[in-house]
Formats: sequence, C-alpha cells, structure tokens
Amino acid sequence: MNFPTVACSGYNDGKIVFVSKSDQASDYHLNYLGTNQTLTYSIVMSNVKGYPSNMTFTGLCSYDNTQSSILMIFENLENRLHRPENNTVDVSFSKLQINGNNPYFSTNESIRLPDTEIISAVNMAAINATPSIAFISKKSKEIALNILHTPLSLTRLATLTEPGVLAADVESNSVYLLQATAISEYQLTNQIYSTFAVSSHLTPLSESSARVLSMNQTRHILFYEPSTAYLNIYSHQPSLSTYRPLQPNPDRPTLSSASIHPTTASDASASIPTRTMTSSAMTLSKLQHTKRDDPPSAWMVKRVQMKDDEGDGRQHVLSVVTVPGTELEWMAVVEQEGEFSVWNDTIARPTVFPERSASAGRLSAGAIAGIVLGSLAFAALLTGLWLCRRKRRSQTLTPSGDVEKKLRSIKEPVQHAAGLTTRMVQPSLDAQDKRASEITCWNDGRPDIRPLSYVEGQVDFADLLDEEMLELEPERSGPMMLFSGAYKSLPDEPVSYDRQEECATRTFMTDDGRYCSVHYFASSRTETLIRAVYALTAIQSPSVMKSERVILLNSPTPRHGYQSIWITSPTIPARSLQTLFFDTLWSPLDQPGRDNRVWSTLSVIKAVMAVHEHGFVHLAIDPNSFYYDPSTSNWTLGRFMSVQSQGTSLARHRLPQTGCTPPELLTDSHCLHEVTAETDMWSLGCVIYAIATNGLFLFEDFADLQNLMTDMDTAERYVKRMVDENVKDEPFRVLLGGMLVLSPKDRKSIQFALDYWKKMYQLDSS
Repeated sequence: MNFPTVACSGYNDGKIVFVSKSDQASDYHLNYLGTNQTLTYSIVMSNVKGYPSNMTFTGLCSYDNTQSSILMIFENLENRLHRPENNTVDVSFSKLQINGNNPYFSTNESIRLPDTEIISAVNMAAINATPSIAFISKKSKEIALNILHTPLSLTRLATLTEPGVLAADVESNSVYLLQATAISEYQLTNQIYSTFAVSSHLTPLSESSARVLSMNQTRHILFYEPSTAYLNIYSHQPSLSTYRPLQPNPDRPTLSSASIHPTTASDASASIPTRTMTSSAMTLSKLQHTKRDDPPSAWMVKRVQMKDDEGDGRQHVLSVVTVPGTELEWMAVVEQEGEFSVWNDTIARPTVFPERSASAGRLSAGAIAGIVLGSLAFAALLTGLWLCRRKRRSQTLTPSGDVEKKLRSIKEPVQHAAGLTTRMVQPSLDAQDKRASEITCWNDGRPDIRPLSYVEGQVDFADLLDEEMLELEPERSGPMMLFSGAYKSLPDEPVSYDRQEECATRTFMTDDGRYCSVHYFASSRTETLIRAVYALTAIQSPSVMKSERVILLNSPTPRHGYQSIWITSPTIPARSLQTLFFDTLWSPLDQPGRDNRVWSTLSVIKAVMAVHEHGFVHLAIDPNSFYYDPSTSNWTLGRFMSVQSQGTSLARHRLPQTGCTPPELLTDSHCLHEVTAETDMWSLGCVIYAIATNGLFLFEDFADLQNLMTDMDTAERYVKRMVDENVKDEPFRVLLGGMLVLSPKDRKSIQFALDYWKKMYQLDSS
C-alpha cells in the first residue's frame, strides 16, 4: 500500500502547513490544515507563483517558523531525465513564502555544485542577519557540513563520517546535526561545538530535517522516523554542555567557492489553485503527564511510539509538527486514517484517542486524514544523572565566558550611552558579615544569598552552591534575602506570573523601607533582559520603571530553571491600570478635586515620550504596562522586555499580541516589520481611550482586534463610531483622532500629543 509522503511541515498563523504528495507518481502539493479541522488550502507546487522554471523539487525542504517560509531544494529538470556528461548537478536553494492563500517563491539564486548531492538543509538566517543556509553535502565519498552565505560564499564546518539530518535554532544561531550514532550542536556565532553519543535510528528514508523547540533554558530537538514510527526527542541544556573550538579547514574545502556558479531562476506562470486532497475531522487532545524532579544534565533522550501495538496498518503517522508561541508548546501529528496513540510516563500502554466519526468518511490510502493536536509537557522528559557537586571556590570568582559573550554581543547604542564600566571586584566579606549579623528578624538559618563578583552597580554574577540555588526559587516559602538583607521578601506574598514577559515576579522591601519588584527569567531571556536593562539605563526618567540590579546565575535554578534575577522599582500587578479599572471598586480616576483623566493622560504621554526621545520603541503598551505610583499620583511605564531601537525589523510572531496591537502588525503581508515610534502611538491611543471612557476598551482582546481588522474600511468606521459615542470631551476626541489612525504614517507624533494636551488644559510645561 502506498501512503502519502510529507516532505516537511510546520505551524503558521493558526494553521498547519505541509508539503506532501499522495503517492510516488503524483505531484507535490502545498497544503494548509486549519484548526477548524478541515483542509483549507491546497495547490500543486508547480502552480505556486514564482516556481522556478526548468527545475524540479527534490523532496528536500525545511520549514522556518521565524520567517514563515519553507526552504526548498530544486534540481535542474534535465538531471531527472539523464545525467549530463560533465556529471554536474544544478541545485537551487529557494524560499517559499507562506503568504496566506497567496504563497510565492522569493527570488531564487541557483548554484552549480559539481557531482554533489544535498542530503539535508535548513535556513539559518536570523532576523536582521545575513542570509545563510546550513546543508549537508555528499561529493564522491566525502560528506560535509557547510554554511552557504549570501552573497555566495561557502564555509565547510566539518567533515562527517556519516550522513545526518539538520535542525536549526535560528534565535541562538545554532545548528543541530543528528546522525545515526551522535547528535551535535554547532554554535555558529561563537564557533564552538558539542557532541553527544546516542543512537538516533536514522535511515536513508528519514525526513530531511528536524525541529527545535526552545523552552526556558532547554532546547528540544524533535525527529520523527517513519520507518519505525518513533518520535525521538533530544532535550539539550547548552549551559551544562562542554564545548570545543570549531576549526573549519579552508585548505581542503568540500565545495570551493570557485565551484559555485550563480544563475537566475526564472518564474513559471501561476494558475488558480485547485483542491486535490480531502481531510477528515481533527481530534484535539491533551496528553497526560507527570512532573518529575530529575536532576539536570546536558542531554536527555526520549523515544515515543507513535503507532498501535496491533500492527494492523490502520494508523500511519506521516510527520510531526511543532507549534511555537503557545502557553505550552504543542505537538501536531499528520497521520493516515485510524486511531492515534502515544506513550507517556504514567501508563503501561498507549493512550488511545477514539476513531473519527463515520460521518467524516473513510479515506483512501492516498489521502491525508487529518491532524491530532496534543500538548507535549517537556518537563517530564528530563532524566539523567546528578551533576557532580561543585567545589566551593576560595579565590575571587569571575563571570562565565558565556555571560561575557552575551554582554559583548549586545549592539544596542544605549550600551555606549550608558557609559557602563565593567570592573570585577570582590566585596568585603567582613563588612557583609557584620551587616548580616545585625539582621535578626529575617535570619532563619537559610544561606545569605549575595553575589561574589559583579559589574558594579548594574549586573551581578553569582556562582552559588546547589543548596544556595534552591533558596533563589521564587516559589519557596518563607522570607528570602538578597545582598545580605538589602532586599527582603514580604511574608506570605504570592508569586505572580506574566506570560507576555515570560517571568515570575515577587514584591520585596528594601532595607530603607521602599517596595521593589524582583523578576525571575529563564536563560533564554538573558539577552532580551540585558537589552531592557540598557534601555532603562539610557532613559533614566521618573515616568518609566527603574532598573536597580540584575543577578546572572552561573547555572539555572534546579527546580524551575531561572537564571536571571532582575530587581526593579515596583511594578505590582495590583496597581496596574488594568487591575485598577476592572478588578477593584476604586480607581485613581475616582479621586475628587480634579479631572484625573486629564492628569493620567498627561502621565502616560510623558512616559512614552521618554522612551521615544531616546530612540526606542516600547512595543508592549497596554493597560497592564502602566503602574500607579501613589506617592506622585502618576502612572509609571513598565514591562520593557519587548523594547527595541526604532527602525528594527522584527517578525510579527515575536511581538506581543494584545487588544492594543497596532493594525499594521496584522495586515502586513511580509515576514518582517520595521517598528517605529508610530507603532507605539496606536497602542497608546487604546490606553488613552480606556482612560477617557473610565474603563472601556476599544478592543476586548487580540482575537476581537483580528476579527474587526479583516476589513480596513469597516475597522475605520468602527473606531470612529466608538470614539464618537463613548468619548464625550472634545480634546480627547481630537487627541484620539490623531492616534487611532490605521495608517502608521498618518498618526501624530508623541511630541504633538504632549504639546496639544498641555495647550488644551494649560498644564505645566515640565
């Protein structure tokens, strides 16, 4: 029996995207399968706009979720008919952009690789980075891992003893190589690599690429082997790995730059897409799992059987898809007809999901039946041996090389503007011990947590023992002390969790009686955190939150994987604009004696003004981003983990998605969007609308915004009607009329908003 073939698959904007063919004799199709359990789009690959003429798809492709595209490998059509006398193969690396129901091929650069076979390839082009492709080549009997840069230049990273499959972690600029006997990580930025010996059951019929999921400090590499029906999951913690320098050998290149000949691939005419495949209903299911407190190690391996024990041929998994950006990472399985089963850690047999209803129809062997979505709890995958206990160091400690590289890699202009000087010092232990002895009411016998070396005044590096690391977990009970009691947690104060910021937060009190917030981040957020710290250091405004200290730990905390601790001025959720409007009976706008809506509007405008005048865009402005300061009766802008320099190009899926998201981030058909000050102005307008209406929201949530923005004319009329009906004061209507404009270039600037507001209400010029 011939089963459908899935060349590659991925998740894009609420739908499963996969390239497949029904049998060996049919053509490849590009298909979309929506969460409404139906096949929403299918087109013959050769009918896609921009399809390279005189080229044929080899069946090798790799989905790139960071750019919503598919890297596809093409071969000269003549090579399929007869091999040229000069033994030359024309290969084209082409990018297929997923653009709704209008997919298209980007401009194709064809390269000629003499007598060379491409085994696996993945896109390594990070946002704002030079385009590059990692691929495995086979020439004669030599197999190599290569990096192709644009413009055309080739670097051989390593000579391999056996073929393999690649997986890309674009954000960290790392490529994973899966082979039959090992899995390796190559960090392209740092030019280092690490190898772990493991049996991965690769065969010549294996898929041409794998997937990488980044969760907290762990990366999970997922590889499905159709011949054995096993899903292999390799969990990697880079912070626990030992790396060696990568030494590319330019003297014996597998493929020389001279052998690469660029040619332009012309476009084939596109035709109207036709549906050629059917689909039955999807079953949405959640896998049961148990939490395990296994000690961390660099590599963990898990194999999940994806078919039934009966072997009756009713169930055939075709491909595994990862769905990034959800609360829990999701796994989707493209399957043939019949039941779906998967092993977990708590039961001795598969969890079986019922067959689809008879109304869905029984599919032919050449049709794809559907998709099963299930949440995959990777915390249950971590198993291994305890790390050897670190010995207490008796000499002055220095920050790890990884942290120093992260700091040096930050290229934001504020790093220079902040004028930070890195000085490694060792605090006076005598002075600290004396200070700690004076604190009696908070000293309950737990270790006194303090860094041993730091970047003075800004970033602290702490190398702690295992029992001390446990004391830093925010969920631990009882009081916690930082810096010899300079910061003390409040008794019985609950931990709050912010999905958008991806952090846990507790409220502390300083030794001089001030409140502050302590935020906990995973290692995957370190660079983002440092960018936020440098931005706040540059802004230094009373209208925005203040960064007091950052502690970078030598390794993640053992239970929950936190590696960065950020101490800031108070950003208490109970004091947010959102909470005070909707979750309390009283809000600061209810104070008698003045129009507090006017003063609150001035306050939020000043906060955004401070961000923009220093060349930044906040990108996360909504009612949860402003916090009431009772000492000044003003609002302070917080939540800076999305801050970027103005003019930065970002992928839309990397930006916050709230009811205050500007419409251009919904309608822009390209993968990248240049964020400007105007991006914030729409979001600020949504906040001011809530202030002007005493708590009404222009859009309830992101889904409401998406639905209303499907038609721009309708959306424009809706915004105008809501402002006219709910905003009574003319100055508010004029101000919002200049901010809530669908076209970014037509929005008023923050300087205009500030000048207009001061003029209308004759406010202080400060």
